[in-house]
Amino acid sequence: MPGGFPVGLDVCNSFVASGDLGTGTISANTKTGFQQLIASTTYDSAFAFIGLLSWYGTATYASSLVDIAIGAAGSEQVILPNLISQYGYATGGGFTFTHYSLPLSIPAGTRIAGRYQTTGTGTFNTNLETYAWLILVDGAYTQMEGCSGADALSANTGTSLSTSCFPSSTANTKGSYTQMIASTSRDYIGLMLATDSHNAMSAAAPYLLDIAIGASGSEQIIIPNAGCAYSSANYETAQSPGFFSIAIPSGTRIAARCQCGIASGNQLGVGLYGVYA
Repeated sequence: MPGGFPVGLDVCNSFVASGDLGTGTISANTKTGFQQLIASTTYDSAFAFIGLLSWYGTATYASSLVDIAIGAAGSEQVILPNLISQYGYATGGGFTFTHYSLPLSIPAGTRIAGRYQTTGTGTFNTNLETYAWLILVDGAYTQMEGCSGADALSANTGTSLSTSCFPSSTANTKGSYTQMIASTSRDYIGLMLATDSHNAMSAAAPYLLDIAIGASGSEQIIIPNAGCAYSSANYETAQSPGFFSIAIPSGTRIAARCQCGIASGNQLGVGLYGVYA
């Protein structure tokens, strides 16, 4: 158990919680039942590395929103809601990976489960699948305390998509700001960021993304030029630049804007998560 001194990262005692999240027939934009990832955590955890795998058996693209929860079966409490995972292949089937990381406090002996929803439909393990694994690590004495969870600030559960952000039609030029949330509901100790192609294929291109706070027309950039990319016209996946330890007070408006390395670049999907103590 960490001592709570804000020194930095000093972790130990890693262990894994993992498993398939789907079962039976999946309906579009509807959460599945929870699937257990681990019955009882081995140690206290202070930091989490999260991997999401999305697989589809045919040539298509699909976006998923994954919930990570703790608690007994039937009484699960979601602590990481609507994490973006995207699959996209223009030809054939395949799988993609999305990785997240954040300081996350989970006591020893805790049951962890997961569930998801997706834009795709089909039968689990025949047409589609989402798989989750968590590498959880305890903290040594100088490790900072982990957080309790996160709020999804820009996910749309009605469509299983992130919020779209459009670049300027001119290459290497920032577009207008898109609001992620009008007013945060609580204080956050940091933000976790993810991007995807918003369930569309596009030509390979690099993007730079700004995250800003403040009223419309008076935005102040707090995360400048976070790099991301569409990999090709035939393959798309979500990406997470990581956790940003930037305090955000309750009642804050957050917006995003982006630029693309090619003219008339496609929209960028933005997933933003507020991490709370």
